[in-house]
Amino acid sequence: MKLQEEFHISTDKSLLDLELIHHFLQDAYWSKNIPIDIVEKSIENSVCFGVYNAAEQVGFARVVTDYATFAYLGDVFILEPFQGLGLAKWLIPNCRDCADGCWRPKMPNCFMKNLALCN
Repeated sequence: MKLQEEFHISTDKSLLDLELIHHFLQDAYWSKNIPIDIVEKSIENSVCFGVYNAAEQVGFARVVTDYATFAYLGDVFILEPFQGLGLAKWLIPNCRDCADGCWRPKMPNCFMKNLALCN
């Protein structure tokens, strides 16, 4: 299966399913019981990537950046029914490539790209 044939990745925030993202994050160990207004604010202030199967969102990642030297990747997830298909392995390089490509004109001196883990 070619992922690009069944799934797509977008940075269009209007496509994001806030309820789905909140539902996942409030149960995640790194953001247990996070209020929906905090999730919404974090999305508003980040570069976000949604993974979609047609119009259904099945994954998410967000990048916090100063658009100068730093990009932090967090809140990465793929919904359980879609795990094991290689979607996260496809999503994370897309986030990195965006930092290296799309943002390069804005961030020519980006030297820190991080993914922090709490475990």
